[in-house]
Amino acid sequence: MEKSTSIKIRMETAYKIRDNGGTLRSKVFRVCKVCGNGALISKDNYRDTCSKCSRHPKGVATWNKGLKNPYSKKTIKKMSESAKIRLSNPKNHWNWQGGKTSLYDKIRNSNENKEWKLEVMQRDNFICQDCGSNISNTFEAHHKKTFSKILKEFLNFYNQFSPLEDKETLVRLSFSWKDFWDINNGKTLCEKCHKLIRHNKVGE
Repeated sequence: MEKSTSIKIRMETAYKIRDNGGTLRSKVFRVCKVCGNGALISKDNYRDTCSKCSRHPKGVATWNKGLKNPYSKKTIKKMSESAKIRLSNPKNHWNWQGGKTSLYDKIRNSNENKEWKLEVMQRDNFICQDCGSNISNTFEAHHKKTFSKILKEFLNFYNQFSPLEDKETLVRLSFSWKDFWDINNGKTLCEKCHKLIRHNKVGE
């Protein structure tokens, strides 16, 4: 069965979820087209982005509209010239790491990764595995073994390829690297619990 068909069927499945007031409501699961995370939203809502990616409402002015730029024209020109030099060759950036970040993003934003998230959350019945909540508006798939560690092992195995020059080849090879797509390495978390885990890892 084609993945696109499979995803469409899953997205149309309705779930009975109790809201904060205890009322039973009919919701459907959808994958955010921006971040790829899964979200349970009202059955009659046709929004295709999660609440986090669609926080700024249309027609409302942004917070910085009308504010004067704190930098002088001379400073802005210097910043612009510096950015052009840096962007002309990514190796000029102070945080250049051999092109790993771009490869990281390509795999994380792939359809295979979105499918992995969906399978993890469906297996857990859209219930946070830490707090047990099933009323969150946004659910996320958490890697028990971090994605960055898996990527590091993957690149060490295929060290004959350059993350920059052979990026497309590495992306294709990643689709057959089992550790990336093992659903046993994932668990469903609500947004609050996922943030807490990230915060604790940073503090370690």
